[in-house]
Amino acid sequence: MSQALWEQVVGHQPVLQRLVGECAHGRAAQGYLLTGPALVGKTLIARGLAQRLNCSGAAPPCGDCEGCRRVALGSPSHLLVIEPEEQGGSSVVKQRMHKVETIRRLLSETVLATTSGVVRVIVLRTAEVMHEVAAEAMLKTLEEPPTRTVFVLTSEQPDALRPTIRSRLRRLDCSAVPAQPIQEWLMAQHGVAAEAATVAAATCAGRPGLAWQFVTDAALLSLRQELLQQLGGLGERPPVTAIRLAARWCSDEGGGAGRRVEALLDWTEWWYRDAYVRCTTGERGHIVNVDAAAAVERFAARRGAAELRDGLTALQEARLALRRNVNAQLLLEVLWLRLARGARAGAAR
Repeated sequence: MSQALWEQVVGHQPVLQRLVGECAHGRAAQGYLLTGPALVGKTLIARGLAQRLNCSGAAPPCGDCEGCRRVALGSPSHLLVIEPEEQGGSSVVKQRMHKVETIRRLLSETVLATTSGVVRVIVLRTAEVMHEVAAEAMLKTLEEPPTRTVFVLTSEQPDALRPTIRSRLRRLDCSAVPAQPIQEWLMAQHGVAAEAATVAAATCAGRPGLAWQFVTDAALLSLRQELLQQLGGLGERPPVTAIRLAARWCSDEGGGAGRRVEALLDWTEWWYRDAYVRCTTGERGHIVNVDAAAAVERFAARRGAAELRDGLTALQEARLALRRNVNAQLLLEVLWLRLARGARAGAAR
């Protein structure tokens, strides 16, 4: 695979073309704001920008020169990527924050001279979760940025950033990527089987990084298969099943419980969406879960459109509750019981 990071970006051609043009004409900003959902490719674009600004090749970014290689390896003299830190607490979906001391230490280091000829790119991921005092320090630095330093802030919720910070950054929006290029990327670049690539591309909500996780993480693959089996028999098992499933799915053994819960909601919503489309249109060609199409059809045949709409509503409400930092295990228990109750009612009609 090429070490030229922009060549690895899936989609986002307007963003890349704009950056290429700005760099070629010496108009690169000292501060950028890349917006878009998680795992859509914002950080990869920012890392590629660091290559472009430090490339000595004939057609930058070449991926082969010393500057490009150093960026690809994450050399701190060329590139710093700062992640928010998880906060304490018992919630499965951990809250994260850029702490005051971390941002202050980072900003104090930027005043030090960089290596001759090097442009250091500092990427602050999920910038909207900066502590208020940290945001104030960041604002002061953006007002008088150090030489040969470029700040790239990424954000899933840019409106949560201070307007004064947003006003000092050049904004580039990284929207969701269509399913087809993601599917083609998985198959052509990574040798993923067509059926698996189709499902991953369709269910990742336009986020190539999430699609990659869906096809490479064995635990997630196993979890999806278990979930589809449970959904196929929804309403046929005793209520205690919901409690046992929620407890196991929310267990943080091995880490990643938060990601599992979010994936479960994603997959369940796609299941209900497929069943609703099949129930209301009779079409088979629009089913996302192509590897479980027969089970989806059976599920749709046993349910009515009203029940499936109720299920989709319940899932949307669960997502909102999860963002409010509720107990994830309790949320899943209530959700599963609600869906199962609707399934039993539908089967009785």
